[in-house]
Amino acid sequence: MCVFALLSSCAHVAPECATHAGTPWLELRSQHFVVRTNLPAEEARGTAVQLERARASVLAAFPNGGKDSPEPLETVIFASTAQLQDLSGDPLLDATLAHDWRGPLLLTASTTALIESTQLRLTLHELAHHSSASALRRWPRWFEEGLAIYLETITIDSEKKLAVRGAAHQLKLGEVMRWGVLPVTSLWAWDVEPDPLNGLEQHRAASSWFWVHFLFNEQRGALDRFMRSLAEGEEPRSAWDAALGKVSPEEMAQAADAYIAKGQTRSQVMELAQLNTAFNERVMPDAEVHALLARAAGAVGAWPRARAEAQMALKLGPSDLMAQEQNVVTQETAEGRVDAARALTQQTPQAAAGWLLLGLALPAIDPERGQALALAVELEPKSFFALSELAKFRCAEARCQEGVVLAEKAAGLAPGDARVQAATAAVQHQAGLCALAVVSQQRALEVLPRRASTGLRMQLQGRLADYQRCR
Repeated sequence: MCVFALLSSCAHVAPECATHAGTPWLELRSQHFVVRTNLPAEEARGTAVQLERARASVLAAFPNGGKDSPEPLETVIFASTAQLQDLSGDPLLDATLAHDWRGPLLLTASTTALIESTQLRLTLHELAHHSSASALRRWPRWFEEGLAIYLETITIDSEKKLAVRGAAHQLKLGEVMRWGVLPVTSLWAWDVEPDPLNGLEQHRAASSWFWVHFLFNEQRGALDRFMRSLAEGEEPRSAWDAALGKVSPEEMAQAADAYIAKGQTRSQVMELAQLNTAFNERVMPDAEVHALLARAAGAVGAWPRARAEAQMALKLGPSDLMAQEQNVVTQETAEGRVDAARALTQQTPQAAAGWLLLGLALPAIDPERGQALALAVELEPKSFFALSELAKFRCAEARCQEGVVLAEKAAGLAPGDARVQAATAAVQHQAGLCALAVVSQQRALEVLPRRASTGLRMQLQGRLADYQRCR
């Protein structure tokens, strides 16, 4: 078996199925994850257990242990980062939490062989983002990013079944020492303005990590009050002022200087022995493997690769449901998507995914679109994207009150999806619920991925301004 440090040299650079001389892919379903991986079987099982421990370690940072996400997190773990980078076409991509029509998708590489590995840190970071979306209804960008950086330094002792939180992040500490700590008062601007200077985002991230670390060690009671208020949906600035508003900026700066000078950290040890780490295991058919690779490539925007993988999936398994779904998603034209989706619904009329994909492919005002989306919701009541799209369609039919119910259900099922939160805001606004629309749009901006373009962020901010004026 290849050790972690040699994985990139002894595994295929391009992820492959068993038919094409790759390692067989396994699917392991545990309580909170659906793991699909080409790791060797023993290592794959260890990874599934490790993910449950990592999740528990992250959630322990939230008041009352956080909140479960509505559905298990779908996760693809490649045998090496080189395979993820080959699939995505991005030589710098080591791990990411993407969102597509099926929901959140965590892409990473092996996390079990070296507990202190950089890859485990990246995975913990993305798990922290995912957990924040379920545990907190609101947040300022600086706090959520700082919390994710803080939690990525968790270490997990698999033998003792313990996790330790609170180690200093040496890279961020070095940046803080070189550049100084930005005051919290300036970090709030991260929510609304693009970075005007190169390197400011890096400085903001380092400062955000510092303040989260400081709060966990020096102001834990106030931090818990702040996080509980965010979990209840309170506006972040108001929540901050209620928890820490009595401390002046000058006093905060003095406390920061003293904290750096002291140079001490307090670690929290968490017992992980009582976790449910049982899982169901199966070998994935080769057609499904390539359909999975198509989905992963599409989720990170590598559409040419996604189309090639989808074509291979369909070739290997013409009747495979995942292959047929990706065949719809990766069609280059609207007409092609409609035709492929119709074929899918005819072959598997009881599969909600086909009707959802048909609804997404049809024109926005086509009556058949509404019928397809309604059938998708009937077949799969937890299909957040079908609910969200049907909500918009109902509003276009002047049935906005019905649309609001559907949209708010979708928002609860997909708390970390900016598209769904923005759609909910639009439906609420059209229904005359301006105050609710403002909150939903603010949520959409808060969960917008860091990789999102400045143009998209500005578009969402413009809509927020419109909703605020209607109140």
